[in-house]
Amino acid sequence: MTLIGLFAGEERAAYFAFELEQNFSVSLESVQLKAIITGAILSLGVVVTGFILGSGSETIALLFFGSLIAPLLLVLFYYSYLLERRQKEKEKEASGLLLQASVFPRGTPVSQIIEFLGRKKNSFLGAEFAQAWSEIKSGAPVEKALGKIKERNRSRVIARMTDMLAIAYESGAFLGNSFRELAEELLEMQSMLAEKKAALAIERVTLIAGSALIVPFILGVLTGLVFGFDFSGIEIAGFSSTAQRQELLNTAPTANQLYIIEYAVIASVFLAWLDGNPRKAFVYAIVLIPVSTAVFVLSQGISAF
Repeated sequence: MTLIGLFAGEERAAYFAFELEQNFSVSLESVQLKAIITGAILSLGVVVTGFILGSGSETIALLFFGSLIAPLLLVLFYYSYLLERRQKEKEKEASGLLLQASVFPRGTPVSQIIEFLGRKKNSFLGAEFAQAWSEIKSGAPVEKALGKIKERNRSRVIARMTDMLAIAYESGAFLGNSFRELAEELLEMQSMLAEKKAALAIERVTLIAGSALIVPFILGVLTGLVFGFDFSGIEIAGFSSTAQRQELLNTAPTANQLYIIEYAVIASVFLAWLDGNPRKAFVYAIVLIPVSTAVFVLSQGISAF
């Protein structure tokens, strides 16, 4: 069982390893090893720093395990993001390749179409057809070569494209019109997705600005102002002594910081939902949480001027 299999499941880990090998020529074992070494060095540094600063044993233990696991999770999400981005690029390229396939004259062998599509430079999907053409030249059946494209890319768009080419090969029928209709359908779908992203742009910007800048800035300024006041002569219900009032005030920054982190996490989930990709919540969170924390800390000093 692999470490990534513990987080994602063995079946997904096996497919993830297959995609890494196919797309980046990187093995899952090497990725895990680098992440483990990085985590070990990072966790050791965190422990040493914690002892120097006099942090509690529970805090050091929590930071140790967090820094040990964090690199592995970051690597997992990083490569997942790259693979998903490449898959979307392939799906975008499918409509153009289908339109080119539709203009071939009646009676053109499917193998010739595959060869032509494989010649497309700077095309991820074209590289898939180039690999299929290489397999066909080596004696592999056309249906098997097209089937491998579908196996390497778990995409409905690419599956429909390869299935259509396989049908054309098996039946010998002219499917130029079908290629064109599928290409137009894909272009229409891409146009609708672009319009949806544009419509949600305002909500996305509002969430990012609110969680990373506006809310932390306001809370930071208010916290700084409150600490600038003298509450020694003011009675607060339930807190009669000055020490109790001061302890209450000292907890305010921590409470505000926890609220900012919670707000950033919730915003990350909503942003990922708007993108239609729940896994991106982690990516948003690792950016929003540090930025919002920095804005909160820096804005506390504004009240001093």
